[in-house]
Amino acid sequence: MTFRQEADAAQINWKQETATLDDCERRAGEYRGYARDFCVPRAAARKNLLPDAHGAIDYFAAAGIPWHDGIDCGPSNHLCSSQVQCANALMPMAGRPDAIERVFGDALQIATPLPMCDPVAPGAFVAFESIGDGNPLGEWKNGVGTRGAHNTSADAALRYIDTAGREVLTLIEWKYTEQYVGAGELQTSTTSMATRDARYRRLFDDPDAPLRHDVIPYDDFYVEPVYQLFRLSLLAWRLEVAGAADIVRVLYCAPGRNAELWASLNRESHAGAGNGHLGDLWRNMQRRPDRFEIFDTAQLVGTNAATSAEFKCRYAHMAADR
Repeated sequence: MTFRQEADAAQINWKQETATLDDCERRAGEYRGYARDFCVPRAAARKNLLPDAHGAIDYFAAAGIPWHDGIDCGPSNHLCSSQVQCANALMPMAGRPDAIERVFGDALQIATPLPMCDPVAPGAFVAFESIGDGNPLGEWKNGVGTRGAHNTSADAALRYIDTAGREVLTLIEWKYTEQYVGAGELQTSTTSMATRDARYRRLFDDPDAPLRHDVIPYDDFYVEPVYQLFRLSLLAWRLEVAGAADIVRVLYCAPGRNAELWASLNRESHAGAGNGHLGDLWRNMQRRPDRFEIFDTAQLVGTNAATSAEFKCRYAHMAADR
């Protein structure tokens, strides 16, 4: 089976066994016009968030963040939603700096987690759908950015003092079952291409920009999942230049077992530069190697992980020894 097929099966099994749902909520849910076993009924969409992550509903509402395929100002009813998984993993850590250090400390060299100073949750140690301040990529319409839509957004963000004493802001891109093999092509109308070029080409060409120019042709950034990483890397760089932190880096959080995601190299240049692996491609793109890291989300279901027993049960299939 593909990883996505494994995840579908795991979510169907969790839906039938979890004590967080009642019998009516275990039925197939309608999603994009069809009844699907890997979804909960639309009326139960909020139960897609685990009990300790329900605070995400009020947080997203206060920040004006739209849910992907959201229902009634809440999350999607799709159990394989990566946005939901991100909230299930990180929302319980928003008030627990000790948990952030336990989970990400080794990967990010965290010494002291810091509050994100998010306007909607000033004391929280995690921010969701972060876009920075001051229109850093020139994407905001009428000078106003919308977190999570119509401009480059990090799925989540962490701030901390690292073991070298530097203040670090880490922008997180979160994946779960996504894969883009043979897919990921962007809309290529003359207008859309001109808009992208006007926004990003000058940034890419800047002598101090974060990405190498000798790895892949510029036009080969315009396909997923590379396009997301391209924009997020530019965002991290512009925030660092603006003084958001001493260092601003990108952390790509995804299951190591999702082979289809890591093989999503949709240009010949991608495959050649990345040895067949998305993570290797993006590491090779970096002018400053420490500005990009990968985190295997299988670590979140380990015995000693700072996640709930329910999270570990629901997402146990991410680990090879599940």
